[in-house]
Amino acid sequence: MKKTQLVLVALTALVAAGCTPKPAPVSAITNAPAARVPSLGGTSWQLVTIQMMDDTKVTPAAADQYRFQFAADGALLLKLDCNRGRGTWDAKPAAADSGSLTIGPAALTRMMCPPGSLDGRIGRDLGNVRSYLFKDGHLYLSLMADGGIYELAPAAPLQ
Repeated sequence: MKKTQLVLVALTALVAAGCTPKPAPVSAITNAPAARVPSLGGTSWQLVTIQMMDDTKVTPAAADQYRFQFAADGALLLKLDCNRGRGTWDAKPAAADSGSLTIGPAALTRMMCPPGSLDGRIGRDLGNVRSYLFKDGHLYLSLMADGGIYELAPAAPLQ
């Protein structure tokens, strides 16, 4: 009888150990539960501001003038004021919220936008994007050689 009780206790302990939920992965940096790694694929963004390294900020006149749509297949769709474009993108995550980002050459329409438009500047800067960071629901794109940081907010997909 005692042997049967020991076997039952041992089996109960094994079953209980197998049924306990596994803890969530923990971030080595914050010691907090690791979040799902965000992905650029399938997301759409609009330009909030361009922060230059000399603390100059450039803000578009209308929130939806400059839009970036990162398709899951690696295509990048663009709305740059009165112009539209298409290019490619490739991201390599380095951490849960950041990584390197390469934007390939983009084919852009060449309409004459109103004075003060940022279409030409953004078109030139696309090839200089080197990394991305998700922070507080926004996407930040850093340009090479301290060229600036683009802050983007979530937006509806381009039509």
